[in-house]
Amino acid sequence: QRNYVSLNYTHVARAVADARQAQRSAVVLMFGPPRLAEQIPEATNVVCCWSGSAAMQAAAARRLG
Repeated sequence: QRNYVSLNYTHVARAVADARQAQRSAVVLMFGPPRLAEQIPEATNVVCCWSGSAAMQAAAARRLG
């Protein structure tokens, strides 16, 4: 049985693969510790925000926007 986290990684990996196939770049925002980025080898552009707080999410969105 797959858990919530593995389903998220599956969705992220699929989105990165879709972007690559469309010859587009992808940036993965990870609201967790940087060591988790190793679990998504498909993603070459990962921004680790460390916290999932609303303030961190807003800051990340402003930076990418």
